[in-house]
Amino acid sequence: GKYARCMELANQVLAQNPEEHTALYLRASSRVESGQKTRNAQLIRQGLTDAREAIRIEGKGKADYYLPYLFGMT
Repeated sequence: GKYARCMELANQVLAQNPEEHTALYLRASSRVESGQKTRNAQLIRQGLTDAREAIRIEGKGKADYYLPYLFGMT
């Protein structure tokens, strides 16, 4: 439930390595969960963008992400 802290830490990792797909996934998850909790559609959209980018960067189709909110991507 510490979504803001998770986003902060993920941003620190991404500042050093923008291609770190795990950090993008964690930020995506935090953004979506926080956005759902606060009813902030923009935050949810940002999370979905992060999720798409994490999947693209991983590139091998081997990422084991739990993304039940990918509903927004269909």
